[in-house]
Amino acid sequence: MPELADRFGVSIRTIKRDIDELGYIIPLQTKSGRYNGGVYVMKDYRWDMIYMNVTDIELLKRIKGVGQKGGKLILNKDEIKRLEGIIAKYSIPF
Repeated sequence: MPELADRFGVSIRTIKRDIDELGYIIPLQTKSGRYNGGVYVMKDYRWDMIYMNVTDIELLKRIKGVGQKGGKLILNKDEIKRLEGIIAKYSIPF
């Protein structure tokens, strides 16, 4: 981190803070060590993908489960709003 701080003309504390903030957006992994140490993007993370949060995934799993069983699905207002948000977020504008 001292090398990064020196290279960008900021403090080590700024580098640490920036890495912490990036960790909210990108899954980061840190590794200690003089030669192999550093901050890395998680192995299976893809930059070109948009990832869903756990609540959205659980809703989609619930919808899938009901569909596989041939049952009827009734969504409450919050679930409909969440589903509309998923559709809007992951739709490609034409």
